[in-house]
Amino acid sequence: MPTDEQRTLVRELSGMGMPRENIAKVIKNKKGKGISIDTLVHHFKDELADGIAQMNLTVAKSLFAIATNPNGGAPAVTACIFWLKTRARWRQNDSEYDPNGNPIRHDPDADIDG
Repeated sequence: MPTDEQRTLVRELSGMGMPRENIAKVIKNKKGKGISIDTLVHHFKDELADGIAQMNLTVAKSLFAIATNPNGGAPAVTACIFWLKTRARWRQNDSEYDPNGNPIRHDPDADIDG
């Protein structure tokens, strides 16, 4: 029977992107040996699924905290952005949308001052 400590570890390792094969080696059975991938999936299905979502949430919260902190640091922001683009599959969107979700088209020749 998995322990709470093992469940937490699997959730964290899965969230950090560690392959299941490696997670199975880290989780020890009663004899102190790693478990099979089938055993890992059978006993830790929820943790494997929830780990990625939980870590992405943690990083997104960190990025928001840094972005709203006047003393935030650029290296931390860069790390958060990298994580969210690669692990959470966020992408930069250069388009603007109206409240109905339609793209706003800007006329480059329009007079800015009116």
